[in-house]
Amino acid sequence: MDLPYRSRTLLSPSINLPIFSAASTSTCTLEKPKIHIHPLPSEDGVLIKIEPPREPQDGILSHVPCDIVLVIDVSVSMHDLAPAMGVNENGDMVQENAGFTVLDITKHAALTVLETMDENDRLGIVTFSTAAKIIQRLLPMTASNKELAAESIRGMRVESATNLWDGIREGQGLFEDEFNTGRVPAVMVLTDGQPNHGDPDRGYVATIRSMQPLPATIHTFGFGYNIKSGLLKSIAEIGGGNYAFIPDSGMVGTVFINAMAHLQSTFANKCVLEIIHPKFIELQTTTGKTVDTGDQHEQEKTGRSQLNDIFCSSGTTDHQKLTIKLGNVQYGQSRDIYLRYESNLSPVDHDPDFDITAEFKYSLMQSPQYSVSARKDLLEETDLPQPVIAYHQSKSMLCKYLSSLFPMLSNGERLHRQDPLFRAIRFRDLMDRMPASNHADPFNTSLMEDVQGQVQLAALNDSYFQRWGRHYFLSLWEAHEKQICNTFKDPGVQVYGIDSPLFLKCKEALETAFSQRVKPLAPSRSGEADQRYKSGGAILPIEKYNDKNGGCFAGSSLAALASGHQVAVCKLRKGMAVQTPLGSRQVAAILKMGAKRMVMCQVGNLTVTPWHPIMDYEGVNGYSGAIYSVLLEPDEAVDAHAIKADGVWGVTLGHGLLAGTDVRAHRFLGDYERVAESFKTIGADNRGFVRSAGVRRDGKTGRICGFRGVRGGPCR
Repeated sequence: MDLPYRSRTLLSPSINLPIFSAASTSTCTLEKPKIHIHPLPSEDGVLIKIEPPREPQDGILSHVPCDIVLVIDVSVSMHDLAPAMGVNENGDMVQENAGFTVLDITKHAALTVLETMDENDRLGIVTFSTAAKIIQRLLPMTASNKELAAESIRGMRVESATNLWDGIREGQGLFEDEFNTGRVPAVMVLTDGQPNHGDPDRGYVATIRSMQPLPATIHTFGFGYNIKSGLLKSIAEIGGGNYAFIPDSGMVGTVFINAMAHLQSTFANKCVLEIIHPKFIELQTTTGKTVDTGDQHEQEKTGRSQLNDIFCSSGTTDHQKLTIKLGNVQYGQSRDIYLRYESNLSPVDHDPDFDITAEFKYSLMQSPQYSVSARKDLLEETDLPQPVIAYHQSKSMLCKYLSSLFPMLSNGERLHRQDPLFRAIRFRDLMDRMPASNHADPFNTSLMEDVQGQVQLAALNDSYFQRWGRHYFLSLWEAHEKQICNTFKDPGVQVYGIDSPLFLKCKEALETAFSQRVKPLAPSRSGEADQRYKSGGAILPIEKYNDKNGGCFAGSSLAALASGHQVAVCKLRKGMAVQTPLGSRQVAAILKMGAKRMVMCQVGNLTVTPWHPIMDYEGVNGYSGAIYSVLLEPDEAVDAHAIKADGVWGVTLGHGLLAGTDVRAHRFLGDYERVAESFKTIGADNRGFVRSAGVRRDGKTGRICGFRGVRGGPCR
């Protein structure tokens, strides 16, 4: 079906909107998406790639109009203090308390969303505590309405209990059965606790299912560690949205910014992939069981999942149809579905037909539905490069592992497995089988960084899993399954959206709004702030709630000097001679930054940051204090760039390995000249100390590209 010109004026049943600007995606002819089938007969698999247009065809990068309803928890726990990380006069990272609460920072994030909206968007606001309150109905964000919305957001106050269901119900109710308005509809729910009042009798999943089709997708955000993340993930799944975990106040900004940027760069909604295949072929999804996918064997017996229908089979005598709901698809970001299959072909069958047809159906935020399709013989080998195949197989394997840790109850809510041995055995099996480990391209490398970093820490240490892993794993699974970037932290999710100019533009605008354009609120608990903030002589920069830090050795680790003596890493000075695997080498500079409750690896007596290349590994712990990175004098030999700390060899900066499969390889951290130039920009004292507030990351790839001085600055 050909795509027509879309109307310049989008009308809803309840409100007339002004004519959209020329930059709106609703004013241009839209390029069709593409669909490709890549059979992998030697793997008994098939990869189906859906490629939306890279950007709106008019070439003007403006956000896609949205209908957003913010549903915000105002229970009493939202009044908890939300300290940020700062740097004291000695360059040490310290916890800074300016009196801001969790609700204060949430308000700032909501004001950031508001700041990037215009008259083509609508915003509604609901709060919930013992009951939900409609603070603002859906209104177009004209200048006057934005002022009213900002006043409503600033006026939110904490109350008592947590009636999550009432908040969701009222949030959906604001759409008043409006469908296909031409804007991207979404309900964004943030909570920091467990629902303790007014839960629906039939459970959340069953009740939301009974309301379908929903006028808007439901996106859930869990703040802190006292959340019911399994429930929030299930709500997002049945609601067609996404779930994200916000571990602390420093992550509020990045999670909201990425979520909103994805909505503002939406190409199509209500997206569905339908695959027609011969009945003797059993297709199987590979990213794990969700509320909507049900159980593979249940599908075989019933033809339809007992849980719901995001994944279902139906068909004729000779063929079956597999249906997979995809939700929203963004400009410039492909959706890649890797499926496995088994053949039940009878020996008496002659000349069987192995052709499958894949049809991608989608809407453009209005009622017409469009489609594109492709047909392919499953026995015809693909010409995709091996690293691409390995990446998608590995991504699916990671998702399946993460999903296996959260068995689902009959009501659709998840619990986390309590057996640490199960997690560890499954993880080691995952590590042994992932083909991504055999490739050095950015996609496979970043995925392995996720697996060998935070995933390994929580998979092999039960205390970390119980503290944060059980929330984080669900969020990471969501990001990789939906191919969305949900934070700036995890290397593997940074590859999503990098080929979407619109997503990157929206993200940049939101980050600017968060850090610069939105005026910070007065702290709600200023009387409990640190003395320097109480006096009014200092202001805590709001960008510290969108923080991006990094580092290496703990300061107490003992470095081996060339003389045979040992000295704490924090006592190293420029010109000191240290041991390296190739003899003695002088210290050129020492980078010092701080950490608050950072996850660190324990190797004997050595405390080192995750992902830091070393020659051994024993466990993990928590750490607060200064962390240090060392730059030795130049040497062309890679092995001359390492020091022995607490008896373990650890790589230093500028070692010369920029790419490849070596675990030390890094485009910035391995580049001596770039590291030295970054140090020069920040400045060092006469002892060779460079005091840093953290790392800089490339705005497109999310990878480290420099170090920030105490006052920060853009990536060079």
